Amino acid sequence: MAHYNPNVGNSPLTRRNLLGLSAAGMLTLAADGIANAAASVIAIRADVLYPVSSPGIKNAVVIIRGGRIASVGAGLSVPAGAKVLHAAAVIPGLVDPHSYLGVYGQNSEPVDAVTPDFQTLDAFVPDDRHVLAAVAAGITTALVAPGNSGVLAGKAGLVHLGSTSEVVASYAAQKISVSADAAAADKNPTSRDGAAVLFGKALTAAKSGLGVSSTTQSTPLIGIPTGLSQRAEALLPLLNRKVPGIFHAPGADDAEIALELIARFGLKAVLLHTADAYRIAGNIAKAGVGVALSPLSLTDSDRTLGNAAKLSAAGVKVSFCSDAPLTAPDSLRRSACLAVQFGLPEAVALAAITQTAAQHAGAAGFAGSISPGLPADLVLLNGDPLDYGTRIEGVVSRGKLVTGGSAHAS
Repeated sequence: MAHYNPNVGNSPLTRRNLLGLSAAGMLTLAADGIANAAASVIAIRADVLYPVSSPGIKNAVVIIRGGRIASVGAGLSVPAGAKVLHAAAVIPGLVDPHSYLGVYGQNSEPVDAVTPDFQTLDAFVPDDRHVLAAVAAGITTALVAPGNSGVLAGKAGLVHLGSTSEVVASYAAQKISVSADAAAADKNPTSRDGAAVLFGKALTAAKSGLGVSSTTQSTPLIGIPTGLSQRAEALLPLLNRKVPGIFHAPGADDAEIALELIARFGLKAVLLHTADAYRIAGNIAKAGVGVALSPLSLTDSDRTLGNAAKLSAAGVKVSFCSDAPLTAPDSLRRSACLAVQFGLPEAVALAAITQTAAQHAGAAGFAGSISPGLPADLVLLNGDPLDYGTRIEGVVSRGKLVTGGSAHAS
């Protein structure tokens, strides 16, 4: 597996950076970016087009107007004056349902384990080199999340990537951990069971408009939670199922605890990183919860590599995440390729890095398929997208060719 060193070559990622970038107009709402996309018409010819939301199409044409997909089909006429690109295979822009792109080192609260109001994108750096590498790897939409050490770690944001990075939703999901990663010897919670109890207290209190903290103030406020109304407010979308909970659950035991809490509070949720989820695949399927799996590598065990196939066979919707920059962003497509070799159906594998990943990231209806009306996010390849030897020859984001050169023109 190719690993990045996230600490090399980056300037500090701080909220002050965000304010400067936002003021400079580098960070804007995705809707504005799409509305202002170049009005020129682009036609993409594909020997095989994989819309994902429907069967593959041979000798297909995609017509793009104003940054959005206007029409898709075989034998479509190319409008006069359109710029024409060609590729052997075309798939939707990849969707990463869990990453630390542009925020690594600034994506967690080191003291308090209950910070649901912590907003990850306050630290987002749009031109971070790992963000640019993700685009080159075909990722055009990414969920940018807090770390794994907080019980209620904060708001994960959805970002559209391309020649510029644009915020789709600053609060697309709540990052949660009731695993041992949320426990520490020197602060609360000190155990996995304690993390689960703290989670329950926080959500129960939020129903009454009260905030909960894992720490306490010094005299004269001993015993008074540090969390105020903002914490309760941040949990309401989770309680009301407006955003999902992304539960970091590296083991099946962690996943079982998460499933109990999901059922207790009636949450919309996705399990994250559960390498042995196949052990409880039936329970996960019964709960109607999806699983976003860690990036795969050739050195993983056969059980880990076959995890996705077993989950899918049980009726669980699976996706793959990159965790970039902890792994290189091209691990997203590699994971799908490896999973196919270990029994995952090809259509399910392609959806796992596009359409299903979009559902898990809160981007359904915005990304993950090649359909009229959606933003024109496409990856152009020189062959089978699930053969890892296939090269990416171009990436189109919002109707603009952002990587790849004139060799694609025809």
